[in-house]
Amino acid sequence: MIQLSGAGKRYGHKLLFEDTDWLITAESRIGLVGANGTGKSTVMKILAGLESVDYGSISRAKGISAGYLPQDGLALSGRSIFAECMSVFDDLHAMEKEMESLTASMSELDHASAEYASVAERYQKLEHEFTARDGYSLEAEVGKVLMGLGFKRDDLFTFFVDELGYKVFLVKDFLEKRAALDLTGFQRAAVYPFQAFNFLAIPNAITH
Repeated sequence: MIQLSGAGKRYGHKLLFEDTDWLITAESRIGLVGANGTGKSTVMKILAGLESVDYGSISRAKGISAGYLPQDGLALSGRSIFAECMSVFDDLHAMEKEMESLTASMSELDHASAEYASVAERYQKLEHEFTARDGYSLEAEVGKVLMGLGFKRDDLFTFFVDELGYKVFLVKDFLEKRAALDLTGFQRAAVYPFQAFNFLAIPNAITH
């Protein structure tokens, strides 16, 4: 739930909105329509927590995670769809590399040494976190999510982000918030085709 109470916003002398009371629930499906320069992007940024209101207040239910895709300014990488989506988990990749390095070190150390014990303790800590974050099944799960959202298996490695732009960035935004989502359930979430316009995604409000 997101609630605006007596909210208002100005840009210089221009009033975008004032005395606004608005309640957005998990069941809400809302589209903002208006001419250029009337404040649609600003409202979206305020709802996403990227900007604040000038007066009044905005409150969010605990646990809500919002993602905002800008109308322009997205940097396209030239990578495949799958590689781009997997880049969300670069920290897990780094963790896996460190675990491999630690494994190699342990194979060369005296198992009775203090150094071995220190390395083993570090490995166990990393391995516990890696497992808890589904590191071992991550590639398979991301593939399932993408195919569940309409991508074909072959397209994941032959089509590039530049060709699908915003749809891939929308998927990445949800994947970045996967800690608050069930990946299996997320495969059934509906993502509708869209052109380059402002889009606010609230994972808590997805209908499974």
